[in-house]
Amino acid sequence: MKSNKHIVFITPGFAQDEQDTLCTPYLQDYFQALQLARPDVRISIVALQYPYRRGQYAWRGIEVHALGGRNRRLSKPWIWQRCQSLLRRLHRQQPIDLLHAFWLGEASSCALQFGKTHSIPVFATLMGQDASAQNRYLRRLDFGGMTTIALSPFSDGLLARSVGRKADRIIPFGIAEGDVDRNGAADRPIDVLGVASLIPVKRIDRFLRVVAMLREQFPQLRAMLIGDGPEQQHIRAMIQRFDLQNHLEWVDFLPRPQILARMSESKVFLHTSKIEGMGLVLAEALARGCHLVSTPVGIAEESDKCKLSAHTYGLMEHTAHFLQNPVDFLPRVPFPIGDTVRRHLDAYHIDG
Repeated sequence: MKSNKHIVFITPGFAQDEQDTLCTPYLQDYFQALQLARPDVRISIVALQYPYRRGQYAWRGIEVHALGGRNRRLSKPWIWQRCQSLLRRLHRQQPIDLLHAFWLGEASSCALQFGKTHSIPVFATLMGQDASAQNRYLRRLDFGGMTTIALSPFSDGLLARSVGRKADRIIPFGIAEGDVDRNGAADRPIDVLGVASLIPVKRIDRFLRVVAMLREQFPQLRAMLIGDGPEQQHIRAMIQRFDLQNHLEWVDFLPRPQILARMSESKVFLHTSKIEGMGLVLAEALARGCHLVSTPVGIAEESDKCKLSAHTYGLMEHTAHFLQNPVDFLPRVPFPIGDTVRRHLDAYHIDG
């Protein structure tokens, strides 16, 4: 079918191949679902920094243009110029109907520059940390020149506090049907699961403190942490200090399908992040039948199987409650991927 619309998505990074399941999985699911829903629309993806190579390749039939910036600060202006050149070439091949950037940063800046020059509508999705006042790009972005999309009321509130205006729309990323565990197995050997990058904002130290407190109440407690990052040494030291070696299994890397499988084996998913625009991992955990205990971030309020607390002791109490009184292990899917696609198409004004 001949494409009669052309959407260009600009993002700092995208999967380098179809086996790269951990790089922006929310974008992978969205682009694939959009392609299935509207095969008449040509989708072009521009990846500014990752993959760490330059070139064009196909991902599930979608064209990806990698500029290979490698997050080198001094080379970023050259990457942005290269992006403008690529957009001009794509526009000559087939006129671009709209540009959609992820997130409020260099991708949005590149989209705004090209969109303004060529009178092309620009959309920008904000994640969470990019909406905070510490983001130096916020002072330079022309919010009047683009339609902003927040992933949750939480990220929308961050933007309002930072720039004095709310997003134009709130559209969470959805869960693909293939990622939902419809079996709802009650045999779940993992009591508490955490999945996060080991960076300060994720507050993994709080996760470990909760596990340490739970061990006193549940001597046979089995917890698992999946994640890698710059705080590895700090986390390792805390595990030793709290003597959690016999109660916590730490895995630094697993492909996404295996992470989802671990969720299906877990009773409670514990999320301790300080900031989370949406937290796709929260929706994934609900879709795999987990009970959810979280700090009040992202979409954490979206289920009867979710309890919130901003304090370590409260997180521990909620987790203990679910371990003793599980509701059920059936999946909850507050955001199906089909709804995500329909709401974006409505925003794009190409829903017909």
